[in-house]
Amino acid sequence: MSLKDRILAVRESKVPVGAHSFTIRRPSEAVQLELFGGHGRANPLELVRRCVVGWSLTELDLFPGGSPVEAPFSDDLWREYIDDHSELWEPLSEAILLAISEHNKKAERAVKK
Repeated sequence: MSLKDRILAVRESKVPVGAHSFTIRRPSEAVQLELFGGHGRANPLELVRRCVVGWSLTELDLFPGGSPVEAPFSDDLWREYIDDHSELWEPLSEAILLAISEHNKKAERAVKK
């Protein structure tokens, strides 16, 4: 595993939603600036589009008649899927916001020491 992959993996966590699991990656501070801008509130769909980096979905979950084998994750496939599954926007965006909040709290505690 490269150093970059290790840095990214530290920001990742699994989020169960219903019968599936999604891997989220807390956005870097630079990406947070892009997502939240100066207004402090990101579009939940855009947050989910950018911060989910893995899943436990099968082809059958993606389309009728698909096989029951796990579907490989890709950003393009994720965007196509999530755009039509609004029931996932809230739980996933809340998990991402929680990851950001927890990271910020840890950073604040580290500065105070």
